[in-house]
Amino acid sequence: MGLNASQYCTIRNALRIILLLTIVAISFMIPHWFEFRVITHIDNANRTTYIKSYTSIGQLKMFREIVKIYIFIPIVYVIPFLTLIFINILTVRRLIHYHDEHRRLLSISVRQIAHLRTNFNYSRRHRHVTVMLIAVVLLFLLCRFPMLINHIYEARYPTTDNYISKENLYFRCRIQHILNIFANFMQIINSNGNLIIYLLCFQHFRETSKELFEKLLTYMGIQSNDNLSSVTQTRSRGSTLLTAM
Repeated sequence: MGLNASQYCTIRNALRIILLLTIVAISFMIPHWFEFRVITHIDNANRTTYIKSYTSIGQLKMFREIVKIYIFIPIVYVIPFLTLIFINILTVRRLIHYHDEHRRLLSISVRQIAHLRTNFNYSRRHRHVTVMLIAVVLLFLLCRFPMLINHIYEARYPTTDNYISKENLYFRCRIQHILNIFANFMQIINSNGNLIIYLLCFQHFRETSKELFEKLLTYMGIQSNDNLSSVTQTRSRGSTLLTAM
């Protein structure tokens, strides 16, 4: 059986999850605060520049591997992916159960014709939900994979090795720069991709989003009209006072 949304989707549970995620996020970021430091450099022209460098702890290869591989990968990739798969499996099972129950009820010949259109619409919604779940999982894997490669590369091939040649150092810096740009770009796509998937798969979501957008535009229009009216009244009062003087 799937999850009962009314049992779990409560305000108290939402506040508990927000508090738990905040604590986990702060705890997750604590090791990163000890990885880098800022060095102040003054050149011959008395110009001050700030350079990001590794700390004494951040220079340790074991520390980088623990933070970027053994901590980062399970928390950012493994746990969210397994949770997403688990919830999707429960959702699909509940949809299949409802679909089978609906078909069983419609197997009665008297109701079959009357509910044929309802059954067709339900099947379409069922397919849309299934496509949405698969698309969300694929989008997560596709957009998160470059960042995973980037962190593994930074942990395995650092740029602070004293025995690295200048040619290899330049190559590693270029590779890290390219991986960072591409991984961050894919992160942005992942942040906005779910919204696009919901808009494509659900008509109700599109209608609700359109309604909220129209209300927002109406509210902004009313606010702008009120501001314009207040400015006009202020100017008219000022001109009246000048005329009276």
